[in-house]
Amino acid sequence: MAKVCALVLLVLATAGIVAGSPCPQDCSGHGFCLKQGVCRCSESWTGHNCAIAKCPMGVAWSDFAVANDNAHNLAVCSNRGKCDTTTGVCTCLSGFTGQACDRLACACNGRGTCVSMKDYALTKDRGLGQPFPYDTNWDATKLYGCMCDAPYSGYSCQISECPRGDDPLTGTIYDPTGLQYNEKQIVNCKATGGAFTLTFRGHTTVPIAPSDSAATVQAKVGALPSVNGVAVSYSGITTQACTILGNNIALEFTQDFGDLPSVVGDASQLTHSSAGMIPTLTITTAVDGTKENAFCSNRGLCDRTSGICACFMSFFSSDGNGNIGTRGDCGYAFSAITQCPGSVLACSGHGICQGPPTYTCICASGFQGGDCSERICPVGKAWFDMPFDAQGAHALAECSNAGTCDRSKGECVCDPRFTGASCNRMVCPNECSGHGTCQTIQSMAGLSVINGDPVKLTYGAIPNNYPTWDFDQLQGCVCNPGYTDFDCSKFTCPTGDDPVTRMDTKNRPQANTIQVVQCIGTTGTFTLGFRGQTTPALSFSISAASLTVALQALPAFGQVSVVYSSGPAACTASGINSISITFRTVFGTLPTIRTTVNGVTSVTVKNDGTGGSVVGTKEDAVCSNRGTCDTLHGICICAEGFTSSDGYGGPGSRGDCGYMEPVYLNSAAKVANEIA
Repeated sequence: MAKVCALVLLVLATAGIVAGSPCPQDCSGHGFCLKQGVCRCSESWTGHNCAIAKCPMGVAWSDFAVANDNAHNLAVCSNRGKCDTTTGVCTCLSGFTGQACDRLACACNGRGTCVSMKDYALTKDRGLGQPFPYDTNWDATKLYGCMCDAPYSGYSCQISECPRGDDPLTGTIYDPTGLQYNEKQIVNCKATGGAFTLTFRGHTTVPIAPSDSAATVQAKVGALPSVNGVAVSYSGITTQACTILGNNIALEFTQDFGDLPSVVGDASQLTHSSAGMIPTLTITTAVDGTKENAFCSNRGLCDRTSGICACFMSFFSSDGNGNIGTRGDCGYAFSAITQCPGSVLACSGHGICQGPPTYTCICASGFQGGDCSERICPVGKAWFDMPFDAQGAHALAECSNAGTCDRSKGECVCDPRFTGASCNRMVCPNECSGHGTCQTIQSMAGLSVINGDPVKLTYGAIPNNYPTWDFDQLQGCVCNPGYTDFDCSKFTCPTGDDPVTRMDTKNRPQANTIQVVQCIGTTGTFTLGFRGQTTPALSFSISAASLTVALQALPAFGQVSVVYSSGPAACTASGINSISITFRTVFGTLPTIRTTVNGVTSVTVKNDGTGGSVVGTKEDAVCSNRGTCDTLHGICICAEGFTSSDGYGGPGSRGDCGYMEPVYLNSAAKVANEIA
């Protein structure tokens, strides 16, 4: 009766596989089955049975370099999110967004606009020159920041800026450093018809006609939100903005202080009635503004929460010209000033008082403010800022533009995504889950591994190289052995050869890798290394048996067989001996054995299919392509009919799914290799 039941089970199993597919779960309906019994999954699916949904890939925030200065390659969820393998959707870490978690999120608190570095570069005030492009570096469309509305600033527009103004005690006739002046710019207009516009700090006037009077031009320019006060005058006796030969329009900024950006003109609509004459509009700076444009006029402290100046004793809000007014600055001195500011000591004990007539504090290093009471915070390369050169950005900024300075301590309070004294490093995801170390992308490059072989690459070794500006700022996880994923949260699973695929793509029996070593020498020693592990010094006369023991002592080599083609010694005077090293339990495309010599003339290795070497064609697949990796425990959950192998096709303790149980061996394997 037992024999009958066994026969029935064999027939049912065989019939189910032959009638259906030799591939696991018939590729789950998300791929098609190759004759080798392997699923070729459709674009959005992966896994041995095509049951794992792929998540979007994006430029990695942090990763291991694949060549010198070549990092930030494509990664699932950009290495800052978890992939839901059922839906193919990334769940991003807090502060990251986008389908592939490929953008830095920014909360501008309703006070600004979140833009990329690439787009922010294009918003540069044209009065400060043409914008520098920022569109080729890895972060151009990944790093986003807040472009704050006036009067807000900060990485999340969290700071309310206080009114700025001129220091009322400097630049007077009593100041030994000399007088200070308002900015004066000259617009020369040569035209007889049409109209032109002027733009200042991003705001543009209504059209100005060539016939407009100075008062009309003053009204149109003064109406700009970016202009707080302007006086307009014409040269000579003309009453028109533009003349046949050109009229100078003087713009004196009476309430906007400091060195100002240039006014930008648009003359595209101007015309000229004289034959051969072309209308022109040129702008020059006649007088650079030298008055201070300081928060609270350097005579008060700014409350960055309310945006209100707390003026020092004897100072009050001004009209911009040293008189009492409503600017909100501290530019009006309502009594005689006889000392520098400071609550107890002059300049708070952190600076030098200049004395009369300005009573200005020269602050010591690390302090700022009109009374030197505010501490300066550490600076670092800005995560988000305006480019200063073509493809060049990330100039030094307080708290790296990713934190708020606590002025009472001189310490940065960083955005949660950043750390370091100046918020100059991006935190590692989930603290590497306690299964790895957090390292900079530069350090990660030095730990890069390609096909199991350590390669000491560099990233950011060239000083001031714009594309690798982040070498000491971006951080990622270097996982401990046995762990994987961007945050080291997953266990790795054993790998092995697929027991169903007996033939390679050219219909030849799958083969183990054989590397052939040739050694020339009659004295000295040599070493053989593989995937970061190296033998002790080996004598030139070492036997095949002893060499086998030495290689198998290194886990990277696994089980090997060593065969000499000639004689008992590894090395010979002519190099006639070929040392064939067969990798019996390490599969896949393997890196070439590395060698060093000490006294031996030379050691060469062939691994390309020539000289008796064989390029291995057995798979080195997770769970041998016949199971699913349980990443919570690092265990293969084998498909029905498969279990752990010994690496040679038999049952064993390898932990993969490389052993096909007999009932499947007599059916699935046959079908897999015979199906057309």
